[in-house]
Amino acid sequence: MSAGPIIDGIVLAAGASRRMGSSKALLDISGQSFLEHAIAGLRSAGCRYVVAVVNSDDDWSARLADVSGGAVVVNDNPDSEQIDSLRLAIANLPEDSAGAVVLPVDFPRIHPETMRRLIAEFRRGTARIVNPSYNGVVGHPVVFARSLFAELLRPDLPDGARSVMSAHAAEARTIEVDDPGITADVDTPADYEKHVTNETR
Repeated sequence: MSAGPIIDGIVLAAGASRRMGSSKALLDISGQSFLEHAIAGLRSAGCRYVVAVVNSDDDWSARLADVSGGAVVVNDNPDSEQIDSLRLAIANLPEDSAGAVVLPVDFPRIHPETMRRLIAEFRRGTARIVNPSYNGVVGHPVVFARSLFAELLRPDLPDGARSVMSAHAAEARTIEVDDPGITADVDTPADYEKHVTNETR
């Protein structure tokens, strides 16, 4: 792991997956579940500790997160928003985290090298938010500095984490990457066919 500020990871995997029809965290990519894949990717990119937020109806995801080296946090509110899961994760990060890489579980095609580049940029210390873009389109994951955690925990964020990102746009750094996976959201069976099945044939 590179020297510098300690960076931890967060995997957001508590969504109801209504449009997919089954748990997105448990979908397969190259013999791993999306959740295992996300945790492994964050760890290999340099995250010391990874918090995985799962929902209370998905016991198997919790077990997979645990055996994959993730710290399991359960979001037991089925009507919650993604920002609520992010708040739970932040509350469970070690106190010495300088920042966190936030990765929704349904972006399985992100290259580990992209995450390594984001972490390296954050460790330069010139930005409080770092995210990637591909062909000019901003995507995931996003690195947030600890100094923004208190704002992310506030209840009055109309657009969730985007509200904080907008408020601190001048302190953000966007890196152009050759990685279409940063915008490849697998939300439906058709998305899975396009971004996973077709890519691994």
